Amino acid sequence: LFRADGTRGASAPRDVVFFPGTFDPPHEGHRSAARAAAQRSGRPIVYQITTDPPHRVALTVQAMLSRARGLRGADLLFTQGDPLYIDKARRAPGAAFLVGADALTRMFDPRWGPAPRDLLREFVALGTTFYVVGRATPQGTFVAPEAAIPRGAPSRMFIPVTGRWDQSSSALRARGAPETP
Repeated sequence: LFRADGTRGASAPRDVVFFPGTFDPPHEGHRSAARAAAQRSGRPIVYQITTDPPHRVALTVQAMLSRARGLRGADLLFTQGDPLYIDKARRAPGAAFLVGADALTRMFDPRWGPAPRDLLREFVALGTTFYVVGRATPQGTFVAPEAAIPRGAPSRMFIPVTGRWDQSSSALRARGAPETP
């Protein structure tokens, strides 16, 4: 754990909301969604940079340093060996996570991991909570938080965060935009 104040820790405190992602590059959409989730939850946000995401190659040390530079002023946790949200939840039972509605939809797609019903059951058993923000898909369709929440999910497990964050790292990379510090 790399804290915003420059200190380090072996692990993150329990009473936080983890914000997993690759943050390639980090941008104002990430930061404003984190602020909204912190306000909604009453907890600080810890950006959880996944070094071995399921949809991309593993991050190099140089890439990790670049992400850290782009998220300067925030608490950061680099993790390895937990590419899926269920892996993260298993490592931190009772944890809360901030996710985009687009990521939540993918999370329950059987191509990305366990069957949706089994996945939901395990998240419930682990005491996992998700703060969900609305997001636009790469195709430009907006997915509201409520639309991404799986049917039959306990209402207290998925907490919508009001707002809209359409900025996308993919779109920034496609335009060749530099990282935003």
